[in-house]
Amino acid sequence: MPNASSHFHEVACAICCFILGGLAGCQSYKSEPLDLAGHRQAYLERAAEGQPVQEFARQLASVETPASVFNAGDGLTLAEAEVVALFYNPDLRVARLRAGVALATAKTAGLWEDPTLGIDAERILSGAVNPWVISGTLGITLPISGRLEAEKIRAGAASEAELRRVAAQEWTVRADLRRAWMQWSQTMTRVTLQRELLTRLDELVRLVERLEKAGEYTRVDARVFRIEKLTQITELESLEGKAAQAELHVRSLMGLSSTASLQLIAGTSYTTLGASTQDRRAALEKRNPELAALRAEYEVAQATVRREVRGQYPDLTIGPGGGSDEGDSRAIVGLSLPLPLWNRNQQGVAEALAQRDLARSQFQVGYERMAIALDTAAIQHRSAASQRKKIETEIVPLVDEQESDTRKLAAAGRLDPLLILDAITRQQDAKQRLLEASVAESLALIRLDELTGPREPQARTP
Repeated sequence: MPNASSHFHEVACAICCFILGGLAGCQSYKSEPLDLAGHRQAYLERAAEGQPVQEFARQLASVETPASVFNAGDGLTLAEAEVVALFYNPDLRVARLRAGVALATAKTAGLWEDPTLGIDAERILSGAVNPWVISGTLGITLPISGRLEAEKIRAGAASEAELRRVAAQEWTVRADLRRAWMQWSQTMTRVTLQRELLTRLDELVRLVERLEKAGEYTRVDARVFRIEKLTQITELESLEGKAAQAELHVRSLMGLSSTASLQLIAGTSYTTLGASTQDRRAALEKRNPELAALRAEYEVAQATVRREVRGQYPDLTIGPGGGSDEGDSRAIVGLSLPLPLWNRNQQGVAEALAQRDLARSQFQVGYERMAIALDTAAIQHRSAASQRKKIETEIVPLVDEQESDTRKLAAAGRLDPLLILDAITRQQDAKQRLLEASVAESLALIRLDELTGPREPQARTP
């Protein structure tokens, strides 16, 4: 008959083998310290025409209708800049990694709990022949409550919600870039107009100086033109500073540094497919990425309620095992079942129900705000379009005619520098107002597009 010592060694060996087998499947820790110098270098080396961006542009073109072939070498248009922003934008990179965390959770959700190894050893002190009583059990929890399946469903919904949130953020980044592009283009156009104005003022100032030397113009009257020129030079310097800041904002949205080699092609015109108010409202409800993300987050709340409700019910734990009692071998089976009498996961269920109510309200309030924003953008678009048309068809022709008539009077010998200055400044003002109205119209269209959502499926992003 085997003695207690041999039984003890057998059990000890089985335990060691079991533990070593489990440890073999565990991952080991590896430190990964931050490398600011390396990241700084990689950031400075980013380029719009890099191979990764080119590849992503081809991937994007496979699901969207591109306005043109992506070619950053000859300067970036707005459409091409959107590709770069989708690839490098810092907020999008973080959002995608956050979605990766949710995906990792979904892939590993609902796993069975690890078995529990229990060892009992006692020694009889009354002088028994085999004084050791040794037993071991392996506790295995059987998920009969359905909690693990509910956890899988909830994790899958959470992963889907994060992907929806990434899609919403991608669409927002595109809209933000379009707005920033319009504002930068507007400032650049104003710089061009200001330089043209200064060229004409230079000619006028030289003319006034000749009249002053000839005694046909007083020094006081001539000073008015010099003051106007200096004022406009100061305005040009201010506009150039604003243009530099606006370009830096565009670069930041694209995830590129201020030193990256890049040429942007300005454009203040933005076109989109026309749609009635009713069509836009339907598009908002069907395609708006933000609303889709809120809807997905409500589904997460729904799945959380399901999980917490299943958490009220107990799981069964069985503990098969064996041992030795005074030299005799024994088989052991243990059962454990919590009784849902007092706790019953009441807190978890109550919190989940409250979170579901909150998610429902966030979806409803989000829709209400977007509906009002859609109506507001439509009004802004109609107002800006009407203003742009009036300036373009009525005011601009009048000031152009005034400036032309002034030149004709000057050619006929009826030279009046103040009248010329007035015509020039009025023409400049009309051009700027037309530019502002055109940009306002484009910004309203961009907002309408942002609210109605993409017309085509968005590409899978890196």
